[in-house]
Amino acid sequence: KKKIISRWRGYHGSGVMTGSLTGLDLFHNAFDLPRAPILHTEAPYYFRRADRSMSEEQFSQHCADKL
Repeated sequence: KKKIISRWRGYHGSGVMTGSLTGLDLFHNAFDLPRAPILHTEAPYYFRRADRSMSEEQFSQHCADKL
């Protein structure tokens, strides 16, 4: 199987592939962009995360578990 792993809100652009990679529902719903074989995961940026209930180590593990 072939799969592409992309970060939520990680890409932007006006093409079919970049729109599909971004993971924003607005792009997918408005333009009927393909979702497969793209899997989305969180961006591993602890400093940008709004929920500080996790330590940096816990957040890193959380991101790894999402993969």
